[in-house]
Amino acid sequence: MAVNPTGSMVRSSFASLMKSAPELRKIYFNEYDRLPDIYSKYMIVESSTKKTETENVLASLGEWSSHTEGEDYSFNELVQGTEVTATHTSYAQGYSVSQELIEDDQWNVINQGAKTMAAGGKSIVESVASTPFDNAFTSGTGSDGSYLCVTNHNLINSGSTGSNALTTPLSAEGLEAAYILGRNVVDDANVIIRTQYDTLLIPEDLERKAEELMMSVLNPETGNNAINVYKGKIKNIVVCPYLSSASAWFLIDSSSQRRPKFFWRLKPEFHVVTHPTSLNALMIARERFSTIFAGWQGVIGSTGAA
Repeated sequence: MAVNPTGSMVRSSFASLMKSAPELRKIYFNEYDRLPDIYSKYMIVESSTKKTETENVLASLGEWSSHTEGEDYSFNELVQGTEVTATHTSYAQGYSVSQELIEDDQWNVINQGAKTMAAGGKSIVESVASTPFDNAFTSGTGSDGSYLCVTNHNLINSGSTGSNALTTPLSAEGLEAAYILGRNVVDDANVIIRTQYDTLLIPEDLERKAEELMMSVLNPETGNNAINVYKGKIKNIVVCPYLSSASAWFLIDSSSQRRPKFFWRLKPEFHVVTHPTSLNALMIARERFSTIFAGWQGVIGSTGAA
């Protein structure tokens, strides 16, 4: 019978690895959670227990009509848009640690690997989450068959159209135009919706401009001592470095259900296993999620390029 002359060392290394596995997991999740999420500040975040998630919009019945005593009531039918579907995607990464690295007690290297892997997992979440806004003017369709931000949304229960798109740069005039548009946003029966656009989503390039517009007591774009009417109106400025456009910006109603959603099917996991033949240690992390949008009324978007 063959004897493995290094068997005792292999067992010693394996024991060392298993003993340190909880610490590796702690390092991984500490790094993953070190910086707060960005996506949860502008998207609806929900959990999923299915392979796919489907969303749709149920149109309102419109404004009530007058009713005459003794007359029959009028009835309307419930109308839905086109169903949209999101299939969850798995994202994973791993790295291998040789027996020699464990034997030589190179835990600084091993621990750093867990940190960098966590950073990559966090980054892909934020990158994918921003996709509905990256594509807001060019691709991806909701229940009305249109992009997230357009000037001619088909209203499911009306022959009219709705708009939530602009081209004005971020400025006092741009915000004024966005809020005017927001106050006239309609539901799918062409009835004006009362909205509260309290969140401004911007790329890093617009951070200074946004802070000036939101924080100045006076209008920062004039020398006439005019009051800055937007101070305090926007409760949250969300700077997202994952947005692909340097000029596009979005006003979001954080109370609205008609904006993009992020579904967690599997939150981040971290595993330490041993390869059966090489006996190398394998560090594996995995997560699974998707994004979707059906309605559009919770978002006002501008390309920022007039």
